[in-house]
Amino acid sequence: MIKRFLHYSFLVPLIIFLSHQLLEGIFKISVPFIDYYVDPFCMSALALHLLAAERYWFFDQYMHSIDIIITTVFLAIVSEVLFPYLSDRFVADVLDVLAIILGSLWYVITRPHSHMPE
Repeated sequence: MIKRFLHYSFLVPLIIFLSHQLLEGIFKISVPFIDYYVDPFCMSALALHLLAAERYWFFDQYMHSIDIIITTVFLAIVSEVLFPYLSDRFVADVLDVLAIILGSLWYVITRPHSHMPE
């Protein structure tokens, strides 16, 4: 199972996310396009890995395509509909939804092969 978290499909979004947080939070460096769209991309890619690990650990099941689609739609609705409704600090943006979808596609294309536990 540790192999899943050492695989590049998990490490690349994790490193990108942490690097962005360092640049933005500590060094106060802001690049608007990256500030807006990197976090949703990384969120969906990392969330799908964590969901796959949870499925494997607790239910001994693998992620199916429908699970990925439902998770992607759920993340998009929560982050682009629910959060902006609950707080003025969040703004609904169609391009965020695209970034979430691209993060999910990253997961689908680069996830470990089926012989490796999901």
